[in-house]
Amino acid sequence: MKREFSFLGINPNEITNLFLTHSDFDHASGLCVFQNAKIYLSSNEEPMITRTVARKYGIFYNKKIGRAYKLLKGNDEVIVGTIKIRAIETPGHTPGSMSYLIDDEILFVGDVFKLIDGKAYPNSPLYLLYGYGETRRINQKACKIKRCAFGIYSTWRI
Repeated sequence: MKREFSFLGINPNEITNLFLTHSDFDHASGLCVFQNAKIYLSSNEEPMITRTVARKYGIFYNKKIGRAYKLLKGNDEVIVGTIKIRAIETPGHTPGSMSYLIDDEILFVGDVFKLIDGKAYPNSPLYLLYGYGETRRINQKACKIKRCAFGIYSTWRI
């Protein structure tokens, strides 16, 4: 991961804030690379990293986050420099999945939505194990947002 950031000209030690959409290993396992970053996470996601609630089938748990993190609830706002980030609860992929609205224009989502022909849609009910209806409702509100980001590489118009 460090090599890829170096290729992009990004120093992970200069990253100051990380907002996790959920705590699955493919989203949270690289946190150790960002030694100076504050970590933000949904308060509804915390039971899965404290082993209070299993992620799948009552036996699989997400890995604990080995350092301090800040818990967010829906509509909490964090200001980073001049950027306003609002937490939006988007349960579906996990009970605590969270999306982030950046400056009221860009919606950053995790695995709760998919892209079809340049538009964001809720992922299938089989993939969204929790709260499919809630995710559909949130997606309807998202239609007013200018862009939706699915990862660090690109953003797409909704």
